[in-house]
Amino acid sequence: MVNDIGARHGLNADDWLILDALAGGDGLSMSQIAEHALSSGATLTRAVDKLVSRSLVFREVGLADRRQVLVFLSPLGRTQHTDMKADISDAEEDVRARLTAAGVDPDAVARVLSDLWRPRQDV
Repeated sequence: MVNDIGARHGLNADDWLILDALAGGDGLSMSQIAEHALSSGATLTRAVDKLVSRSLVFREVGLADRRQVLVFLSPLGRTQHTDMKADISDAEEDVRARLTAAGVDPDAVARVLSDLWRPRQDV
């Protein structure tokens, strides 16, 4: 679903997770983005590089720690995020309606998926 919506916006699911992480903050380090985006290392760096080349995000050296590089959502990136978030919200409402019509509690499905998504603490 996210990949289909992202394709219409020229993004993939990884790109969306990065933009979504950045939309909630005022600049994040690569390790903070990795927590939200579920990827790290070279894969995350390539994805951020791609978003930088499209002017959706930009990097700046941290003010408190000059060794740290922070990534920020650009105004164009914020617009892209807002547009894609609206499309994703519409798709989520469609899924909720279909589950309800099938007699399935959408909130129960959301809880199960959330539990599956969250890393296990006992590992």
